[in-house]
Amino acid sequence: MGNRSTRTPPSTATTTTSFREDSSVQEAITAALEASLVDAPLPLGWDTATTSKGVTYYVNHTTRTTTFLDPRLAQLGLTGVDSGTSTSGRGGRGSRKRKVKLPKYKDNLYAKVRRLLADLHAYQSDKGSLEIAVSRASMFEDSYEFIINLDALTLTRRLFIRFKGEEGLDYGGMSREWFLSVTKEFFSPERHLFVKHQKGYNYRINRHSETNPHHTDYFHFLGLMLGMAFYHGKLFSGHFSIPFYKMLLKQDLVLEDLKYYDEGIYSSMKKVKDADDIDSWDLSFSVTDLDEEGNIIARILHPYVEDTPVTNDNKAEFLDLVVEHYLGSVSKQVDAIRSGLNAFVPNSFLSRFTPEELEQVIGGVTPDVSDLREHTEYGEPFTESTLTIKYFWEVLAGMNAKDLKEFLKFVTGTEKVPIGGFAHLVGSNGPQMFTIVPKKSSGLPTSHSCFNRLELQTYSDKSSLKKALLTAIRETAGFGLE
Repeated sequence: MGNRSTRTPPSTATTTTSFREDSSVQEAITAALEASLVDAPLPLGWDTATTSKGVTYYVNHTTRTTTFLDPRLAQLGLTGVDSGTSTSGRGGRGSRKRKVKLPKYKDNLYAKVRRLLADLHAYQSDKGSLEIAVSRASMFEDSYEFIINLDALTLTRRLFIRFKGEEGLDYGGMSREWFLSVTKEFFSPERHLFVKHQKGYNYRINRHSETNPHHTDYFHFLGLMLGMAFYHGKLFSGHFSIPFYKMLLKQDLVLEDLKYYDEGIYSSMKKVKDADDIDSWDLSFSVTDLDEEGNIIARILHPYVEDTPVTNDNKAEFLDLVVEHYLGSVSKQVDAIRSGLNAFVPNSFLSRFTPEELEQVIGGVTPDVSDLREHTEYGEPFTESTLTIKYFWEVLAGMNAKDLKEFLKFVTGTEKVPIGGFAHLVGSNGPQMFTIVPKKSSGLPTSHSCFNRLELQTYSDKSSLKKALLTAIRETAGFGLE
């Protein structure tokens, strides 16, 4: 038998010390990298959040998971440091490490929107930027001529809006205002594209939109703007009726959808539906309607049943024809809208949402001053207890709906509030909370909508602040250089 050599094991203490030193060096390097990435944007589909103990963690909406590891470090090929581990004591041998529990992923409408945004950019994305130069006096026409002649891939580039005759640079605020201003024009009565509901809240497609010879092209343009709003994370001016979203999703329309068209017609048809016996009602397959000039006329619902009375046996067919007449007769307009929208958002992506969810995604949510106050930051020496800041929130809380919308447009570039509320305001480089900072010079309050920032001078009384703020939001228009 040969001689068996024996190796002396290395010192355990030495090995442990070396491991700790290597680990500490790695943690120090990673911590330095994390500090340098603080202002770097997260990958699409990711968000940051904070645990109840104040520890930052990361939310991956694509995989519907959460992690303490910074995804920006993973992009650099590093694993990062688990920020879910907190250290107690002074460090060194006497310190103790405790794990913070990682919160579970919460799937809600905001999460669905973030997931969609990541999927849309994975579906198609073009590098570079795209400048859109428009005049405020002819913004709709200038935008139409520019957008309609470009393919969807080109329109996925980062947008930079330039208002002719103004010096401002677009860091996000001008793009938000452009989306808001252009899309508001689709609802102008002079264009004959949409009709406002009798209660004045939402819009439906005008069944007589052909009075505008360009209506098909304009509806296609509307679809393109909707698609761009989805892709670039912008909000749309105005609210469409629920049947509009159902038609986009290719869902069947039902009798209850008539209430979004005309509540009087819906009430009459519901009586027909609910009645046990209508044989003696002397109904025919026709309705009283208005033509494109507003004249009252009779419309035959179907030529093959013109002389057939409505009975208990065929009233379901009658009601289906009524719904089709009032709501389904705009199918050509919807097809034109969908052709533009689907260039950015395929039906397979759009169908993830219900009509009610699409209404919120496209139109935003109702402004809530208390929500804005909760998600506001202050520049020194301002704090929430500063007298000027107290006056400001009292003034804002007392604003009517119109002035509040104008204020939001003044400070953020849009009167709309994103899904999830003011916690999810976006600035030039991603998430950007509303901020109030001291104004270095006298004069009216000024804003930098690209950064969701308001500059206020110090006010000695609430009435002076209110007068200055209302004057600023009502009379100030246009962009200047920062």
